[in-house]
Amino acid sequence: MGAGSSSSDAFIRESAMIRRFLDEAKRDPATFGYGKRVYLAVDNDRARAEKRIREWFARRYKNADLGPRVCVWGGAAECTEKIQEIVRAGAQHIVFNPMFDEMEHLEICAKEIMPNL
Repeated sequence: MGAGSSSSDAFIRESAMIRRFLDEAKRDPATFGYGKRVYLAVDNDRARAEKRIREWFARRYKNADLGPRVCVWGGAAECTEKIQEIVRAGAQHIVFNPMFDEMEHLEICAKEIMPNL
């Protein structure tokens, strides 16, 4: 499971490494499931989303700058595209971790993101 505090780009690079390791070990990739924890902030107002992300990461990790580097954030369509990249990299499981407006995020995930993955 790729950590939420690691970027999507890192997950994509590391997924490629895992596939190479599986190939070298002559192991069927279907026998090895992997996924990514995704800090998620769906908000069409990118400035407001970034502010909220920074506040959340400052409280939880004492590092406001980490949030924008590792989160999937933006409008629903933009978030969907970013999550699709994670899926294309091989993620079979995704744990969404919304940082605010949790119930609203659940609805957005169910109606706008998940049907497109």
